[in-house]
Amino acid sequence: MDLLHQAQCQSRLNFKPLRVWPQSLPAIAWNKHIIAGFESQGPVLNLLPDDADFLAAFKDCHPTLSLIELARFYQIADDSFCDWAEFFSTYQLRYSERLVQLLPLLPQTPESFQTWAAERSLSLKDFAIFYDFKTNLEALVPYLEKVVELRMSKTQGVSALEWAGELHLMDLPSATILAESKSAEAWMIALKKMRYPSTSQADGAEDQKLKEVSWPRHSQVSGRRQGDHYQVDVKISSPSPEDLIKKSESLRRAAEQWRDLQSPSSPPQNAPAGHLQ
Repeated sequence: MDLLHQAQCQSRLNFKPLRVWPQSLPAIAWNKHIIAGFESQGPVLNLLPDDADFLAAFKDCHPTLSLIELARFYQIADDSFCDWAEFFSTYQLRYSERLVQLLPLLPQTPESFQTWAAERSLSLKDFAIFYDFKTNLEALVPYLEKVVELRMSKTQGVSALEWAGELHLMDLPSATILAESKSAEAWMIALKKMRYPSTSQADGAEDQKLKEVSWPRHSQVSGRRQGDHYQVDVKISSPSPEDLIKKSESLRRAAEQWRDLQSPSSPPQNAPAGHLQ
């Protein structure tokens, strides 16, 4: 290894890693190609092929990388640096046809979305909707930007992109898909209603039934969709065994009342299932 000036090294492998390289450390290069500390203005510690192979040096500098960062690197590097199957295996990914189809798409997305996705560590399956837009990625851009704008969580963002993308493929105008998107919660509700109108209507009816039931005092009751079933969660806090017995009896009466509110014509697969926490 030797110490070089920045001008003596190439920086074409700058894939804009998310993690900031420590200022106290010199930039690292392998065979005069900088692999870490791209923004550094100081000297460069240059590793020679005899010191370490490229993949070992790169992995030491970047022990963990998001799929977005890996896609950026894949876009700018060439086969002379490493075997791609070995490279992705080092980061717990299989170098498959499906991965190869996705990798060129990710760097084409808005930088703000790339940062959002990298910070939330989206995985290969989280980008499933992208495969339907391989030749028309720009159609997804308004929804990608909306996910970032609303500061959605990973779970919210992945679901929102899936639903928005599917609605777009069903020929709904983007203006309609984005109409109720003033907040993450509002957009999620609107997307779900548009994507699953029958289910949303049925869930609304079940929500109304829950409000008509006399649940135990101080209990927390909520309904949610889980697969093909409408799930009810009931949380009860009790200071003593006696109080718990009373609330259990009250819960039994509430369950009977809830049962009586069910329509006998409801399909079996939509029959609500209770869950006591």
